[in-house]
Amino acid sequence: MDKNLGIRMTWDKLTSVMNPSPPKLPHNAIRSTRNSILHILPIRNTNETISIRNDNTIESSFTRKGSLNYSSVRSSSATDPLDFKQSYLSFDESTRRNSSLAKKVKREISQKLIRELFTAKCADLQRDVNKEQENLFVKNSLQFFVNNTFSLCNMSLSGASAKVIAKILQISNSICRVNLEKNHFGSKGCIEICTSIKKNQNIIDLNLSNNDIVSNNAGELINLLITDHLISINLSSKENLHKNTLGNCPNIEKLFILKTLNFLNLAGTKISKKNFLKIKDALRGNTGIIYLNLSHNKKLGKGFKGFTEALATTRIEELMINGCKLKDINSHYLAVMIKAMKTLRKLDLSENGFTDEGMSLIISSVGHNNSLKWLNISKNKLVKGIPKELYDFFINNHTLECLKLSNCFLRNNLSILIPSLQKAETLQKLDLSFNEINNEGAYFIAVALQKNFSIKSLNLSFNNIKNKGGISLSNAIEQNPILEELNLKDNSIKNKAAERLYDMIHKNKNIIKVNLKHNLANVKILQNIETILNKRMKKAEKINVPEIKKKVGWLKKNQEKNQNVYKQIERKNKEHNIYKDKVDKLSQTLHAMKGEDLQKKTINENKKFEAQQINVVMDSMLEKLELEAKEFQNSSALKIKKMKGEIDFIETDSTFWEIKYAGTKAIVMIKNPKYLRMSQEYNQAIIEKEKVKKILEELKSKLKTLHHELFVIKNYNTFSLCFIDEKHKYHTLPVKFTKNIN
Repeated sequence: MDKNLGIRMTWDKLTSVMNPSPPKLPHNAIRSTRNSILHILPIRNTNETISIRNDNTIESSFTRKGSLNYSSVRSSSATDPLDFKQSYLSFDESTRRNSSLAKKVKREISQKLIRELFTAKCADLQRDVNKEQENLFVKNSLQFFVNNTFSLCNMSLSGASAKVIAKILQISNSICRVNLEKNHFGSKGCIEICTSIKKNQNIIDLNLSNNDIVSNNAGELINLLITDHLISINLSSKENLHKNTLGNCPNIEKLFILKTLNFLNLAGTKISKKNFLKIKDALRGNTGIIYLNLSHNKKLGKGFKGFTEALATTRIEELMINGCKLKDINSHYLAVMIKAMKTLRKLDLSENGFTDEGMSLIISSVGHNNSLKWLNISKNKLVKGIPKELYDFFINNHTLECLKLSNCFLRNNLSILIPSLQKAETLQKLDLSFNEINNEGAYFIAVALQKNFSIKSLNLSFNNIKNKGGISLSNAIEQNPILEELNLKDNSIKNKAAERLYDMIHKNKNIIKVNLKHNLANVKILQNIETILNKRMKKAEKINVPEIKKKVGWLKKNQEKNQNVYKQIERKNKEHNIYKDKVDKLSQTLHAMKGEDLQKKTINENKKFEAQQINVVMDSMLEKLELEAKEFQNSSALKIKKMKGEIDFIETDSTFWEIKYAGTKAIVMIKNPKYLRMSQEYNQAIIEKEKVKKILEELKSKLKTLHHELFVIKNYNTFSLCFIDEKHKYHTLPVKFTKNIN
């Protein structure tokens, strides 16, 4: 892997430590993936801000040309693949609100546009414009432009604001992400916004969730979203909010054909059965989509077999199909899909109505998948408790890190956890909340924790655990050197168990977080536990500070190399734009040449038809000439024979006269009129015979030429096609070939 990429990837680790309380992000956040380089914030004290698109357009353009492909490098080694919020964190507060970015925003977006946005907001909310509030809005307008992100969430904006936002997005070149969730734009407002987004190629992330989009006008919206620069699209909707309904929306399958689109969220959009059939065909063989969220689409279960077969041909890493009511009927198809998907890392199957039979099939199939790291099967009815296949699952699978089994009606049926967690070598997070396990279930978990040395986080909230269960858990955790987080919120733990937990925290110094809220224990005991844990957190931060300083110094030294990488990316983007213009021009010329070739083809076909008719007429004429020539030849031969007979008689007669008049032989032969006439006719017949021979030779030569022309005309179609291919290939006609055609 490139050293410069390694430098940039380590920033996410540092920011997670330097900013322990990160801001909340939308669900469809850009994450560390194998197909796209993340937006990496600039290093401290730099003067330039780097847009996200410079990292992501390499994948869509230069991978086609076979040049440098920075996007093929996986960033999972630098960041935790399941902690996606780290990619948004900045190094510190100064880099987060970068001064250079603020200057760019001020240059690009004038105060008039910001004031127009305020007036449009007041018009949407049906309020009067207040100058004091307007001035405050202008002063604090930079909070909408943070980290190359334009964010106006949950502000009840509608059509008037959509027009102003479209102007801002069309002008600004520093905006890379647009977050407009939880507003009232509707289909028309979203169409206006998306028209400007299609023109601005710097925008790669769009969030229009919960915006009252209707399926009637959603087809036009989807046509505008089909671009080469968008990497993430979020059109999802949640219950009891402003829903986005796609339903029978046309052209929805085109979103699944895009090669540059990596993240797609269509959760809760009520997609119809017809559209799922179209999506099934479009999704087959897709290698672009990495994150796909189709949760809470209840019509997904109809025709689920073909959909799973299509998913098995993709490279999806995160699949969310929770709340789709798949039930046990589709569990077999789902099990086959899980075995076939070798790139799947995160799978959410919660709230699907699976029972013990269906869940046993799913768990056994997950055991044969060696790429899955995060699995959520909560909110399913496991009346018989944890299935027995979990033991075989942990024997076969050595990659799973997080398992969620909350609200599955497990109760006290947790005996299988003792041997299965003993085999779990990679499991780090276990969620068993909302299962009413009581003290008996807590005892089984305590025994399992004595044999497991991989779990770092355990969630047992809302389980009605009392003092006995709390004491048994504290006794087991006291000897466990790996566990760091324990959640016992909303249980029935009293003072005895709380005091035992206090002693356990004193002895086991690896414990960092313990949540005992909403329990029956004394407040002072809980406060003492919190003080101890807060001190540990501060000590851990102090221990990590020198290592972080060393890493920061190393990163500052390699700052120039990092900037050179971005310069190379910009240069490659310029080359890509030049190449794109050339391709467009060549496509236009090829289109024009195709039109010319079609015209020539029709002309040649007409000429071919005329030549065929002429050939038929010429064949009939040649046949007549051949018959006449044969008749003339036969008649001339008969005449010559007759003439020869008469000439022989005259010669005999002349010899008679020669004998009689020996002295005047020559005079008698010349003066014989009959002999002279016959000799002249004989000579003329010989001349005519030679002429007829010449005419026959000429006719034969003409016949050959006509046959040759007919052969050329018949095969001209194939010659013209070859000529057209050569013309498309070299864009110029050979001089000799054009002369021959003309």
